[in-house]
Amino acid sequence: GLQGDWSSDVCSSDLPPLLPDSTKNYEIGLRTDLLENRVSIDVTLFQIDWKDAQVLSIVDTPAGPFGINGNAGTAKSKGLEWNLGFRPTDNLLITLVGAYTDATVTKDAPGLGASDGDDLPFVSDIQATLNVDWTVGSFAGFDTVLGATYSYTGERYTNFGIAATTDRKSTRLNSSHLVISYA
Repeated sequence: GLQGDWSSDVCSSDLPPLLPDSTKNYEIGLRTDLLENRVSIDVTLFQIDWKDAQVLSIVDTPAGPFGINGNAGTAKSKGLEWNLGFRPTDNLLITLVGAYTDATVTKDAPGLGASDGDDLPFVSDIQATLNVDWTVGSFAGFDTVLGATYSYTGERYTNFGIAATTDRKSTRLNSSHLVISYA
């Protein structure tokens, strides 16, 4: 749907109007638990056909470069999402969640500098998180969990065509956590 209208607020009337977008979504997946619920598998293949895709882009105006939400014609996003869990003991849970995404423009949008085959801005090819939680135990009605997390997000473009840069380099995040909850 329509997510805003910049056309009356921008310094150039040459910019195209912002049109509502629409999608057709397709998914097929598998969700199962194995080995007495010690292994969980949730995997989904998806495809999204996007008409009048609304994306952030930088356009040249008489006043200089300007960030706008514009329509990138049509786009397609397809990929694989996963959520895998492994519980080798009652106190240890290891999960791996993530996605592989191929999101591209499928029709030229010259007003935004987008060409058929360009990657959609701000969409990385790969995102994944590995999480390990160890339940230390219970005491006086409190449960204690120690954990660690590693997350990765692949590089992503910030614009289309010649202006496309990968200044959004891949990122890695390591963290640890302590959770104390009253049962």
